[in-house]
Amino acid sequence: QPDEVAGFIADYGWRLVEQAGPDELVQRYVEPTGRKLRASELEWSAYADKV
Repeated sequence: QPDEVAGFIADYGWRLVEQAGPDELVQRYVEPTGRKLRASELEWSAYADKV
């Protein structure tokens, strides 16, 4: 689950910096192209730093 990512990766020495779900991914990357595409509810991206 997306709300469990930070805790999960922390156990491996990572710190969640940013996480984007389908709505944010479409807003950031699809809408600027003028295309009318949707993203799956399964499409999540996480950015993390090794601590």
